[in-house]
Amino acid sequence: MSLSYSPTFAFIVNQATMAFLSRCVSRKLVATPGGWLLSQSRMASHSAAVGAHGHGQVATHGGHDSHGHGHVPAYRAAIGNREVVGYGWDGEPSYGDSVVWPYPAVRFQEPSAAFQSVIQKEKADWRNLSIDDKKKLYRYNYCETFSEMLAPTGVWKNITAIVIFWMTLGLWAFITLKKVYGPLPETFDDEHRLAQLKRMIDLRVGAVDGLASKWDYEKGRWKE
Repeated sequence: MSLSYSPTFAFIVNQATMAFLSRCVSRKLVATPGGWLLSQSRMASHSAAVGAHGHGQVATHGGHDSHGHGHVPAYRAAIGNREVVGYGWDGEPSYGDSVVWPYPAVRFQEPSAAFQSVIQKEKADWRNLSIDDKKKLYRYNYCETFSEMLAPTGVWKNITAIVIFWMTLGLWAFITLKKVYGPLPETFDDEHRLAQLKRMIDLRVGAVDGLASKWDYEKGRWKE
């Protein structure tokens, strides 16, 4: 079987491709009924769909909020109180860490008492921010740094293990077939195959456009 049609080869290529793409995009936030969770696998360049439709347009529920103040945007059920700060990479209010487009549409963290002080400091002169304040402010806006996004994932170990597993399985299958089945019949050797070919020519098999049509019976050789 040709290597290009091998399912094992296709699987290995797929794994290697995903490993390469995982270098470009880190974790993403996924919307769940219980809130937002960080997916543990590093995905390719896709944002977490959060229910908004169109490019930056706000979809709405059919009802009012708990206080009766107008319509509640549909995406709020997914992102909570997180602030929408930009267009993002697809116009939807979603969050994702990416070295290709490091500008998520929403902040990573929801506003809380733990961040209130640094949020207020952010509005003033940034020269007054301490190193800890800057780090805290970064974690409020983003999940991972560039170093964390580009850190080795170790996925090559999984790929290597899978390749070795299938190679071992194929080797054992080959050995087993050699042990279970005996040697090939004598009709597979060159002498018997040539005898079979001569018999087919003598019987004029394919006289019109097949094997016999290519044999010169007068000269006793193949036609030129």
